[in-house]
Amino acid sequence: EGASRWEVAQLIPESLPLLDLMGERDQPAQQSARQRRKSLRYGGNKNYQQGTIIGAGRDFIGREQMLLFRLVGWLNRNPPNAAPGNYKALAK
Repeated sequence: EGASRWEVAQLIPESLPLLDLMGERDQPAQQSARQRRKSLRYGGNKNYQQGTIIGAGRDFIGREQMLLFRLVGWLNRNPPNAAPGNYKALAK
């Protein structure tokens, strides 16, 4: 038997920044989004963020630039080890 979502959420350190992006047309991810958010957010991870890339499916084909912009923005707000990171060059 596998671990429940709640148990998995408890294994993730509360301080670990975590970005959960999904495509708008990715139905399985959209259907489980609320449970993931509840498990992680209410499990104590205040650094959990969830977002949707409008018009994207599971593979983000055709929406790569928007995905990159969202990732770059998130990385700049959540630099590794609290050291200022600059990922803007990736978005060009």
